[in-house]
Amino acid sequence: MNIRASTLISVQWPPEPVSEGPDTLVLSVGTYYVDLRVNRHDGSIYWTLAGRRIVVSEDPRKVKFTHEIDSHKPHRNASSDETDDEDEEEEEVADEGEFTKLPNGDDLEIGEMPAPHLGGKVAAYREIWRELKIGFDDNDDDDDDDDDGGDDAGKGACWVLESLNNNESEVPNKGKKKRTFYCKVGKFFLALRRTETDYSETNEIGKKNIEFSVIRQELINKTEEDWVTKYSIGTEVNNMFHLSKTSVFALQNANGKSTWSDGDRILVSNKRDASVREVCIVRAVN
Repeated sequence: MNIRASTLISVQWPPEPVSEGPDTLVLSVGTYYVDLRVNRHDGSIYWTLAGRRIVVSEDPRKVKFTHEIDSHKPHRNASSDETDDEDEEEEEVADEGEFTKLPNGDDLEIGEMPAPHLGGKVAAYREIWRELKIGFDDNDDDDDDDDDGGDDAGKGACWVLESLNNNESEVPNKGKKKRTFYCKVGKFFLALRRTETDYSETNEIGKKNIEFSVIRQELINKTEEDWVTKYSIGTEVNNMFHLSKTSVFALQNANGKSTWSDGDRILVSNKRDASVREVCIVRAVN
């Protein structure tokens, strides 16, 4: 199973010069990934996306990234069952890169994708990625870690959860459509939520407000067993699960099992009253 944490070292949109790019963390488990890029100058979201990581070929190594959630195309990704044919075609060409291993161990990715600074125009890019160590020592990378905010949250050092849509989850969201990805890879954690609010009853008919909220955390010291928050951005962060001891939410398998498997339903419940606030499905777990 592919398990990886990586950061962006540099980015180039030829013929423009190479730049450092945003502060980036990408976590991948199996065929799913979550990607958060934050502007270094003001701590705002530069780009955040999540979806499938599909290996197209091995020689040369080409990988396609679908954009199930994409903050640069917010009106397209409302929920997992609302993708029409046009959207599917757009996802097919959204982001495909060819990877080459560099002498120092970094990965050069070249390809074409919509350029944020060009208003979404498809352009060639060159990115250099560096893989991050996901454990604290040579024996840590695959260790289980069960102090992650709930009885079942640590069953597997690496996992991806995706929230079910409003109809499937049976959790009322008070006029809001929410789609969330949670991903833990060793000592790294990302949470991404897209929230769509329909103001048609109080404002212009059909007008919608779409927001993105993100959390990035890292376990700095294994012995302290607490997670440090590097970024917490957006209006929904207080309603999202995270791994700090201060989190008011816990994760539990709906079937009562102490381990997780692909396809299991995971309940995000309030620790105080045990009320279920979100229902997720396990997309990948090691």
